[in-house]
Amino acid sequence: INVTQAFNANLIIEPTYLIFSLSPEKKTHSQFLNIKSIDENDENIDISFIGNENINYDYKLENGGINITATLNEEFFGQIQDKAFIKQDGIIYNIPIVAHLSQGTVQVNEQNGEMMFDILTPNDWTYAKISVSDKNNKIIDTTSATPTKEGKITVFESGQYWIEAQIRVDGDTFEVYETAIVESSTTNVPLEILNMLSIPERPIVIIFAAIVIIALVGLKIRR
Repeated sequence: INVTQAFNANLIIEPTYLIFSLSPEKKTHSQFLNIKSIDENDENIDISFIGNENINYDYKLENGGINITATLNEEFFGQIQDKAFIKQDGIIYNIPIVAHLSQGTVQVNEQNGEMMFDILTPNDWTYAKISVSDKNNKIIDTTSATPTKEGKITVFESGQYWIEAQIRVDGDTFEVYETAIVESSTTNVPLEILNMLSIPERPIVIIFAAIVIIALVGLKIRR
């Protein structure tokens, strides 16, 4: 949107960009654009793409937004940048697209904010460094995984997260990308968060014990 069109813009679109993660084993990937209308007019919406011969883009209008699907047409390895254009009443909204085609596949199993990562391919991987970032591209946490050790990361806010895995195979390292949507997150704050805040665990235990003792003494005095 240019400056002139921005004053007349009616649609609020989130996220403001799309990332698709594809591989030879995962040839399609869908992402959802949430659309809110300022004047409650969500009709006459037209979508088009500037793409490439490697990936085909398709869309489906659904309640509250647009479901966009990227389908691998011709294999490549690396990153491609495309664009989606959403047009309504003469206003054009530009949505950048980044599509990754990786040589591996990461499966994300998520429950109450706890993400568990499985490296599905390649079969002969030996080590993986996995990072989770939020919608602002801020790295939330990093973990590692091996064929005998599962990688886990816990997040404490709902929303969409981006996963980057650096997978090592026979001395070579390549990157794999994936996304995960957290509907609801856990309310339990683990000791790792206390460590991030530089709060030692031992003083916390001592303070908690002192509070319990004071409470017990108070009850005894009342009796």
